[in-house]
Amino acid sequence: MDGTAYAILAQAIPWAILALLFTILHLEAMRRGSSIWRDIGARGWVVALLAAFSAGLFASIIVNGLQTPSNVPPSWATFLVEAPIYAGVAILVFLIARRVFLKSMPVPPDRPA
Repeated sequence: MDGTAYAILAQAIPWAILALLFTILHLEAMRRGSSIWRDIGARGWVVALLAAFSAGLFASIIVNGLQTPSNVPPSWATFLVEAPIYAGVAILVFLIARRVFLKSMPVPPDRPA
């Protein structure tokens, strides 16, 4: 893969992951009888920024993994050290975004408050 393909992938991957994360949030909202497009005030900005940060971390793992074999000599050490750390932080940040988002959703009628 040449540098142009990496440049295109590096721009497209975060958007795809962000769409996936917002889809997960939307499915959670649908389970509660609401929508991700519901006005949740300032919390919406918090959720969006946390999800975007999480998507950026996931994308950096993928792009780093794609570029590592192209390095001369290939060194997997940095990837193997950084990837679990980035993934853990990204998952934690997304879980925080999910919690903030679900706090603003109404409780479904079939579940006790």
